[in-house]
Amino acid sequence: MSYTLVPPRAPSWGLAGFILGAIALIIVAVHVSAMFAEPEQSAGTKIGEIAAEIRQSALRSLSGQPKPEPEPEVVAPSIFSYLMLAAPVLAGLAAILGAIGLFRREALPLPLMAIGLGLAAVVMQYAIWLALLAAGVCLMVAILNNLGSILGE
Repeated sequence: MSYTLVPPRAPSWGLAGFILGAIALIIVAVHVSAMFAEPEQSAGTKIGEIAAEIRQSALRSLSGQPKPEPEPEVVAPSIFSYLMLAAPVLAGLAAILGAIGLFRREALPLPLMAIGLGLAAVVMQYAIWLALLAAGVCLMVAILNNLGSILGE
């Protein structure tokens, strides 16, 4: 009985998944770096505007005036909005392609790296949004704790 060695398959699925995972990770990194770029307004100005809106709303509420209806602002989606949606899609595709590569018994490194990069992109984006949410909650708690000084009492 003779055995013939089957040549290993070229890691085409793993390579495609690795490329998509790398692109997803790059998109998340670019999105995060643009998030912390120079803002249009300083943080102090923005916090002051929020505090002023809280003060005006509280004074209107205390005096019994009706709340004015603000006109809705129509904001055109930017490229970063599309990138924010594209990153998890590409990361998911990378993980799926890596899994297909593992199922087809391709050489292990590329499919495993594809799955790892896809998961890393999703976790990185999730962690950034979770950190921003926690910072926003801390900011709102600080504003509400200082509401007496904002109202001038």
